[in-house]
Amino acid sequence: GCFADFLKLKHYDVDTLKNALDRVTQWYLKEGFWDMKVLKQDFVLREYPGHQQLVLTIDEGQRSYLTALSIECWKELETQGPFSHLQKQDLHIPFDTQLLHDQRQWLLEYFRKQGYFHVEVKPDIQRNHGNVAVTWKVKLGESKVSFGKTVVVGTSRVPFEYIKRELQYHEGQIWDKDALKKTSAKLKNLEIFEGIHIYPDQVTKQEPEKAIMVKLQEDDPFEVRLRGGFALQNFTQQFSVDSLTYMAGGAFIFKNPFNKADQFKVDVDFARGHREVVAEYRLPWLFSQPIQTVFMGYSNKYFQPGFIGSKHNVYATTQHGFLVGFNRKFRAVDVGCNIGFELMNTESVVDKCALVEGVARAINFNKQLFDQSVPSFQLEPTMMIDLLDQQISPTKGLLTLLSLKGLFPLSRSSLNTYSIKALVEQSFFMPFRSVVGALRFRVGHIFHKEFSNIMPIERFYLGGANSLRSYDTDFASPLGSFIGDNGQCQYAPQGGKSMVNLNAELRFPIFKRLGGVVFQDLGALSSDGFATFDPRKVLFGTGFGLRLATPVGPLRFDIAWKLTKPDPSTRSYAWFLTFGQAF
Repeated sequence: GCFADFLKLKHYDVDTLKNALDRVTQWYLKEGFWDMKVLKQDFVLREYPGHQQLVLTIDEGQRSYLTALSIECWKELETQGPFSHLQKQDLHIPFDTQLLHDQRQWLLEYFRKQGYFHVEVKPDIQRNHGNVAVTWKVKLGESKVSFGKTVVVGTSRVPFEYIKRELQYHEGQIWDKDALKKTSAKLKNLEIFEGIHIYPDQVTKQEPEKAIMVKLQEDDPFEVRLRGGFALQNFTQQFSVDSLTYMAGGAFIFKNPFNKADQFKVDVDFARGHREVVAEYRLPWLFSQPIQTVFMGYSNKYFQPGFIGSKHNVYATTQHGFLVGFNRKFRAVDVGCNIGFELMNTESVVDKCALVEGVARAINFNKQLFDQSVPSFQLEPTMMIDLLDQQISPTKGLLTLLSLKGLFPLSRSSLNTYSIKALVEQSFFMPFRSVVGALRFRVGHIFHKEFSNIMPIERFYLGGANSLRSYDTDFASPLGSFIGDNGQCQYAPQGGKSMVNLNAELRFPIFKRLGGVVFQDLGALSSDGFATFDPRKVLFGTGFGLRLATPVGPLRFDIAWKLTKPDPSTRSYAWFLTFGQAF
């Protein structure tokens, strides 16, 4: 442990040895040996020429134990925070100086949250042989401090009234440092400021109110982002060659165009399998309410290949629409609703009538709805409850997602394509020392009489880096097939009317920024509802993965194997290389 780096060297290095001895000293201090000393460092010749053995002589001294702990005049705090687990009748633990640091920081934060800006916290340490008694002495300022006026400085075209809306405190409120952090986060989320600095005026001066200085530096109003690259697509076993597909896109952003902390953005993305064009205008408030409002227009096209990586597509779906989205956050609860209109078309990409019928049978889709534009009114309320300790790689907490999406046709000829899609998702994260247990359960159902009248893009699918990792993206059974015009057998996922999916992971560190994962996935789809679920048709994926921490999130590699293969033409495993956790 302490000498691992030193022993790896092929030669003697003074600095590396000093670092090793420092780690030894820190270990002894952590275990309560305050008087520990390194008395001698001897080098003894070994039987091999040029080899020496390092022999350390250490005087450990008397070990110190924490036997008494109290907070003068604040006895009620002795059962809170870092003090709670130390209040035992048999208090007798090795004294670690880190305990003092943690306890002092907690006391400072506690009294500052009570409004005491000026707080002095000192430990009185009494040592009798190996027994240590600690008494904390707290000296508060003359009076509680409250927030005063807010002064905005810097270069910003945003009127003060719009900045004031984002403040997470108000004049006269008892001092709370966390309120300044929350205010900084709210202003940062506007994505129009390059620099944000919030601090109290005249920190050293004792006064009942503290004016708050908000220094803002507005970002450049225009921004252009370009992106491009290649993605690996995996064929099925009968096409066992890896293929590259291009990816290209970009975004144009106009920040604060009307001096309302607003933003206009155009996003364009192209790849072999899709085309997406989205334009949106975002306002952080709706009139006087903190409801984020987004006006969005979009034109998207998605191609469904006959197998992963195939250049021969089975069908394509186009979506043109406009929607207005509303979103409001209440602490850990995020509530939103999208309202809009959409024109959807599922297009056949084959010319022969017989082939169109084959495609329709393969995906279990009403042939009469092919190449028919369906105008619909859509309504999509959502609610998310976020109780995670962090967003990118959570270690504890839970996340709940509830969504309901209704599509209601506006033409008589397509009235039977209505659908109401419900999804419930629940995730749990539990730490076990350095290992994190992660569990996610998803269940969804589409309320509709005839499965064949549900638009393919609105159905549930399984398979891919974020659901059932032993199957390629969306290619979990049931699959349909037909003979294409090239004479090859084409496969297409049918999706499901009902879906269940369970993912369980154990995440653990390996070395520095590299971590590992072992996981078990399972899921099932049904075209007739939950009543027809057959346990024998539940699909499984067992595998492992690696996680490399990067500034933009974990780089993830996962590989999983099927326990059984419903279709002998598919391979027994799938692998994925992407960014972000699976859930």
